[in-house]
Amino acid sequence: MTSRAEDAPAGPTIGDIARDEKPAEKPEEVPEVPDVGAEGPADLDQRSLFDPAAAKRIVTMWVLTPSLAVVTSYPVFAFLL
Repeated sequence: MTSRAEDAPAGPTIGDIARDEKPAEKPEEVPEVPDVGAEGPADLDQRSLFDPAAAKRIVTMWVLTPSLAVVTSYPVFAFLL
């Protein structure tokens, strides 16, 4: 014996959603996209390949996040347990 809830679909199906969806709008003009490999090595400089500020942020967060977790969790567990 099965219930009516088991026979009914759980929710709208992908087909139900797709039928109600309008087709995507097409742009009037297509933007220019360079071909793959069109940018040569002469166009790339050290600054475009490596951002020192981003590296500094990543390393700082890499060290700071676990350090803060240890510093804040120790008092919590010391007082609760």
